[in-house]
Amino acid sequence: MTPELLRETERFLHEQIPLTAAMGVRLEQLDGGQLLVTAPLEPNHNHLGTAFGGSLSALATLAGYVMLWLELGDRDAHIVVRGSTIRYLRPVKGQLRAFCERPDAAGMETFRATFHATGKARITLRVRVEHADRVCVEFEVTLSRCGSDHSRLSRSSGLDTVSVEPFSWWAWTVTKSSVFVPVGTVRPASNTAAFGEDMGVDDQASYSICIE
Repeated sequence: MTPELLRETERFLHEQIPLTAAMGVRLEQLDGGQLLVTAPLEPNHNHLGTAFGGSLSALATLAGYVMLWLELGDRDAHIVVRGSTIRYLRPVKGQLRAFCERPDAAGMETFRATFHATGKARITLRVRVEHADRVCVEFEVTLSRCGSDHSRLSRSSGLDTVSVEPFSWWAWTVTKSSVFVPVGTVRPASNTAAFGEDMGVDDQASYSICIE
């Protein structure tokens, strides 16, 4: 990984995720085994003068996010955080330094194969925050990738495919001539019942579409 690519990625993050600029986040290095992401203490301390827990969590999340992003080599990859756990072991009294372990080759191969087959995949990465050669924070984050920023629902009538943003609820008006064959979960807005492939719908009824 070249320093130029890290600086380019860092600039992109500062532009697209303003919090990273406010925190003073830097992508320091990516060697064979881990990514190092840092931030200065000054804009990230609490009332005691040690690193704020929220800043530590944000930096650890970012380290995992960037690691997967760089491993994929695709700036347009749609990556979302699905969950995380954190343990604060001791205070950080200086520069915040988050180390994300590089996923093993087998794990990434499985991730890519799952994404290719289904249009979505998830992976869990480990991050630690160190100060004075001691581990101060242990963190795990589960990240998902979704296909091309959109999931698709196709109509059984053979009409054009409808694209819907993933991980969101959308109200969609359908007619009897446009029954959906769902990839995710499709149900009436009233939530009274679920319906699946080739089931009829009320004329001009409103439905909520959930993609997971």
